[in-house]
Amino acid sequence: MPSIDSPSLYGITEENSTRHGASLWGKNQFNSTFPLALCLYMRDHGLAPVAVIERSGITTDKDQWLMDDVIGGPGCRYLFETAFDPFAGCVRGRVDKIDLVVSSGGDPLRPLEVKLTVVPDIATASALENLWAPEMVMRPVSSGLRHDECCREP
Repeated sequence: MPSIDSPSLYGITEENSTRHGASLWGKNQFNSTFPLALCLYMRDHGLAPVAVIERSGITTDKDQWLMDDVIGGPGCRYLFETAFDPFAGCVRGRVDKIDLVVSSGGDPLRPLEVKLTVVPDIATASALENLWAPEMVMRPVSSGLRHDECCREP
């Protein structure tokens, strides 16, 4: 457990992350680490994520997944700005780094894109303050592969 002299974010430790200590707190680092810390807190306290589902209109479903489905269970390792190695067989050249890779037992489980928008920002600064709202999204990476780079069955 971190001491009061060693500020940290919930659940993000040196043992499960490539970021710890001071490397949690830079602007670009915090935009990825804070959403993960919030997700870890939600997982540990049995709070389900809200899924936004677009079918014929947008609906939400808080019973769609458990937080374990998004960020994995206890014992997972969280690697920031890391290549998702399973994509290596699907691209020419090197695999770009991804915001967050969830792994378990050394095996990469899923790549996640992490977005955190604070308010006000340039799009909301002129709006009434009661209309401001932050946005936090953790979603699967679409791989960023162009169609001609994707793996194909022979």
